[in-house]
Amino acid sequence: MGSKFAFADRWSFRVRIPVVFMALALLVAACGSDGDEGGTPEPGNEPPAATGETASGAPMLDEPVDLQIVLGWWPGSQSGGYYAALDQGFFEEVGINLEITGGPVASPVQLVAAGRATFGVGDADEVLQARAEGIPIVALYPTYQKTPRQLVFHASNPVASFEDLSGRVVYHDLGDAWWEFIKATYGLTDVEEREYNMAAFLRDPTAIIQAYAGDIESSIAEAAPDESFGALDVGDTGWNPYSSMVFTSEAFLAENPDAATAFVYALDQGWEYYFDNYEAVNQVIEADKADASAEAMNLQAPAQMDYIISPEGETGVMVEDRWVETLAALQETGVLTDDVDVTQAFTTAFHPTTG
Repeated sequence: MGSKFAFADRWSFRVRIPVVFMALALLVAACGSDGDEGGTPEPGNEPPAATGETASGAPMLDEPVDLQIVLGWWPGSQSGGYYAALDQGFFEEVGINLEITGGPVASPVQLVAAGRATFGVGDADEVLQARAEGIPIVALYPTYQKTPRQLVFHASNPVASFEDLSGRVVYHDLGDAWWEFIKATYGLTDVEEREYNMAAFLRDPTAIIQAYAGDIESSIAEAAPDESFGALDVGDTGWNPYSSMVFTSEAFLAENPDAATAFVYALDQGWEYYFDNYEAVNQVIEADKADASAEAMNLQAPAQMDYIISPEGETGVMVEDRWVETLAALQETGVLTDDVDVTQAFTTAFHPTTG
């Protein structure tokens, strides 16, 4: 059973995750291993089914389990599926007691690898970087099929292509790999790069700023209600990692395949519910220290749907070619110099439609 949608809209998140992979690799090694850490299921080998089914056909665990997910930042519309599944009892129905931790906590990669959380949230490029350092995490379910990262411009001074960024001031998080990829891909040698600053961007009608799908409709519209803006999708450049995805450890998958199956099933149902009921769910998210008001999230949600839903109308799906492309992009920027086996970085075996 999978989520199918006919929407063609979009929405936004701002997750900054500290990456401490070298130190973490040492931590994982220090924790020791009995040589049976597991890993992703071999292609074609589906995980064992959960021990039962609910009346609705959902996989049901024989005994309830307590699981934790670390968002890496404050909850927002990008967390809609988790909160919908929690609020509507989808996790409880399959036997999962889920604890959601938001806020600027330690790296989700670090916490999951150290066994202090079951699941974390990050992007495909982070998973590949972690595995390159020997950290055995595996991606299970991406929120975004297309990266929601954008470059926003004033409509009074539009840019039609990424080549048109030449000669412009661009506000962004300096040093980010996605921007280095864009500069190299489009030969941008005369861009004036400045640290992210929304106020400065709004004062300069020729400037560009990094953003996420839904920001124009919510935060930027609130800051400049009398102006119009446009955007270029970074995902159109070749830098298009699966984003805001759930990952876990190889050890957890090896030891708890039924719990992984039940978790992904409930999450997929949560996203399906959120798309039709996001206003109600956003009230729940707002009450849990969200980084935006329910009103702002209501503007973001419809603006992000076509970033979350695949062209085939599914959620949470992944294909190997996209992982290969992400690895190539990281290698082009010099972020990674070694090869990584992308087939071990993700698994679709636990997804209700592709498993």
